[in-house]
Amino acid sequence: MNVYSLDAVTKYLSTSKVIEKISVSQAEVIDFNSMEGFVFFVRVNVTTQKEYKNKRIKMITNSTYLDFYKFSKDKSTKQNFQDMLETFLG
Repeated sequence: MNVYSLDAVTKYLSTSKVIEKISVSQAEVIDFNSMEGFVFFVRVNVTTQKEYKNKRIKMITNSTYLDFYKFSKDKSTKQNFQDMLETFLG
């Protein structure tokens, strides 16, 4: 199982020119680490143009790497990741 970092996923989303849309299908806290905060597991479905294969990406990241994005307390973890990752689409 290939699992990617937040940095790898955001670079892919920002540089790829064939992505039509993304949707987060799963986002959950899987652990807590006193040094790095909450550990998140996220699944992202990437819909591409017709000539290209769609992708399903698995990502693991820590809450300390999310300081640049303010998560809304009114939204679910899944919706917060959806909103954040959409800002990277190129």
